[in-house]
Amino acid sequence: MTFFVKKHNNLNQPILDCKMEPACRKDKQKQQTPTRGDRSKQKSAQQELKQRQRAEIYALNKVMTELEQQQFEAFCKQMQSQAEVFIPAHGH
Repeated sequence: MTFFVKKHNNLNQPILDCKMEPACRKDKQKQQTPTRGDRSKQKSAQQELKQRQRAEIYALNKVMTELEQQQFEAFCKQMQSQAEVFIPAHGH
């Protein structure tokens, strides 16, 4: 395997590029080909991740909804107290 500096990125840092000999490429391709068991485990792991993310989203949504309700109730109380200050209860 041979490494060399290909070019520089926007931050003026070198980007390394890799060239492999043909024999090395074949070995790497064999290692990357997943078996049925690997694919099944990967799919199962992805499903578990999606379920966990979905549960986290629902939990966050619930917390945010409760917070929004609390803020709305506080706003309503504030508006009610301000209205009582500006509008006398006796109507004069």
